[in-house]
Amino acid sequence: MPAIGVQPFLERLHANDLVVYDGRTVVAHRERLSGRGESRLVLDHYLEALLRKPGAFPGATALEQAKAAGKFTPVHEAWWTAACAAHGEAAGTRALIEVLLLGRHMEHEHVVAGLAAAHRAGALTADAVALEARKAAEGETFTEPAKPTARPVPPHEETGGTVTFLSDWKLSHLPPDTRPLPSVAHCDQLLHRHGRTAGEKEGS
Repeated sequence: MPAIGVQPFLERLHANDLVVYDGRTVVAHRERLSGRGESRLVLDHYLEALLRKPGAFPGATALEQAKAAGKFTPVHEAWWTAACAAHGEAAGTRALIEVLLLGRHMEHEHVVAGLAAAHRAGALTADAVALEARKAAEGETFTEPAKPTARPVPPHEETGGTVTFLSDWKLSHLPPDTRPLPSVAHCDQLLHRHGRTAGEKEGS
């Protein structure tokens, strides 16, 4: 017998999906599988485990299903390859998983846009992707500063894009500090040393 006052979950099975309600709130929405014995794995459900064991990520069934569903795009793949080349396979894969975790509180298209912008700039950290994704979500537009005209810019100095790191972005968005400057008047007494008495030795 269910406990008094506890309302059970309500399931609605439609032609193409299954919806689970807690009262009037949707708590789960899954694709309905038509074949016998089929399974559908959601990559997001395995990210914490894969973060501890990144070596299991490349061959994971959930990853293959995410690719087939278009959730893991060629942009993800390109950034992942570059991150592994820069940081090593394990560290690069962990960075990618941290990027995938952004999808829990950011829109998928914004994360993809952040990956693309970070990859163009050679910024291969999850923080850089997070910042670029936020910029895409907020519709911010950043223009590159004008290059000096006194001399031509050598080809090796040109880059494919610019990126702002998360720590710099946070500092630039801090509110102005309106507090008055602290007073050091009470410290002036420490600057004046009293003269030693006749019987006082040096160092005492």
